[in-house]
Amino acid sequence: MPNDRSAWALHETLRRRYQEDPIAFRQMEGPWKAFIRVKYRLALKSLTSCDVCEWNCEVDRTAGRHGVCGVGSASNVFAEKLSFGEELELVPAYRVEFSGCNMRCGHCNVGETVLNPASGRRVMPKRLAARMTQAWHAGARS
Repeated sequence: MPNDRSAWALHETLRRRYQEDPIAFRQMEGPWKAFIRVKYRLALKSLTSCDVCEWNCEVDRTAGRHGVCGVGSASNVFAEKLSFGEELELVPAYRVEFSGCNMRCGHCNVGETVLNPASGRRVMPKRLAARMTQAWHAGARS
């Protein structure tokens, strides 16, 4: 697998190809699998030295530790839905709202539900990926 810099460069190249024609890109097995693999690698790197949120605490969430935000390696989801309220290029979007946000934005409309890392229901990554794949096959663009 490439180093971080080349992984991000590969991700950017594949992302641009995907944006040109998402449906055709997903039908090309090689590039599509490469895109998923590089996304997985970059996500795992973010969890082993956490830089997912603005705290940038670099805790290893895969080792069972919790970040400054209180989130560990498990994911809780409090909402999943097909959304039509995004930018036109993204509609319809399969929206997954994870518990444990620590940004405390003044305009947040979900408040305490999203702030608590333990709220919602535990979601297994493979099951969530399967639901996201189903949404894509049903026409979700993002």
